[in-house]
Amino acid sequence: MPAEATPEAPARHPNPQRECVCLSRKLETENEPMLAKPDTTPFIDGAKCPWPRNERIRPGTPGLRWHVVHSHSLSEPAALRMLQIGGFETYYPMFRILKTPPLRKLSRDQRRRVHLFRRAVLRPLFPRYIFVRFDVKEDRWHDIFHMAAIHGLACEGNLPFPLPDHVVPDLKALEEGGAIPLKTPTKQLLIAVGDKCRVNEGPFTGLAGFVDELAESERLWLLLDVFGRKTRVQFDLDQVFKV
Repeated sequence: MPAEATPEAPARHPNPQRECVCLSRKLETENEPMLAKPDTTPFIDGAKCPWPRNERIRPGTPGLRWHVVHSHSLSEPAALRMLQIGGFETYYPMFRILKTPPLRKLSRDQRRRVHLFRRAVLRPLFPRYIFVRFDVKEDRWHDIFHMAAIHGLACEGNLPFPLPDHVVPDLKALEEGGAIPLKTPTKQLLIAVGDKCRVNEGPFTGLAGFVDELAESERLWLLLDVFGRKTRVQFDLDQVFKV
């Protein structure tokens, strides 16, 4: 009888680990057209479409653009002076508030007329951050890093990051007299001690009384006639109006 043929064992790769690596590469090659490339578009949760819709501003965009310089603490005037000497256009937005002196420094009579002692004070809108306009294609912006009172420059990818064109014009449009008015308590200039005011909010709504004292934090004291007696009650300015 003829001898039965013994089935040959399948040829094995001399290195099983390498065989696995080759097989994984083969699968990746075969499925490459089916694999979708990852979407790197920024997306805000809840938005109906990727945001921003327009192409994002990239570092190194040519032309005169506004950038942000970071100065050392309490060195903004020196940093502005150095930038202007270097020929750069700068913008350092300020806002205006009415500052009330501490009541402990005023006499009792002065506290009754505290509105006369309020003065307008300017404060930086973004402390230590200065807007500077330059063309990134010009090499002179590198000099900013060597200027005194300058801590650094807002960059991305080793290049200055430009602001959207509308940021600085929008801030300048808010200015009045060279500063942006923020939380200016104009009502306090219209109400003085002795004026008659009526309450329009809270349990004393409808009652009228005379201003006895102007306190801090936009509050005042009224003398109200409650149950036939003069009662001193404190209110916010939004809770009363002058009559």
